[in-house]
Amino acid sequence: QKGGSQSIKNMLHFIENSDKSSAVDTETQELEQYIRKVKLDPEVRRGLVTFGDYIDRECREAADKAKSEAKIEERVECILDLLSERGEISPELEARLYAQNDMECLKKLLKLVAHVESVEEFEVQMDEVLKNTMAPV
Repeated sequence: QKGGSQSIKNMLHFIENSDKSSAVDTETQELEQYIRKVKLDPEVRRGLVTFGDYIDRECREAADKAKSEAKIEERVECILDLLSERGEISPELEARLYAQNDMECLKKLLKLVAHVESVEEFEVQMDEVLKNTMAPV
């Protein structure tokens, strides 16, 4: 028996055997589930994309989603920062803003916060903005 961590031994054993019974720890079980998911993808099954292409696409989509979520969170935090200068923000209002994931609505709300005098005025007008954009929170 050669040295090395058990985790590496498990991974090598899984790669060598490539079956569900070889997935004996969390890492190899996750890899086995991922491989099963890839094999079910219609494009992979038809040979239109390679395993590497599939992984690249999944990684790009995950990165794009993360960037989008970060931009949304950044915009909400900007709204909250400006709004905090106009009064105390209730946890409910903060939750409503964080629940909003439409960038156009958030853009309108950012403009709105620049023109209101109070948090209360913002809330009333926010409801109108959201009602008119068909993106309720």
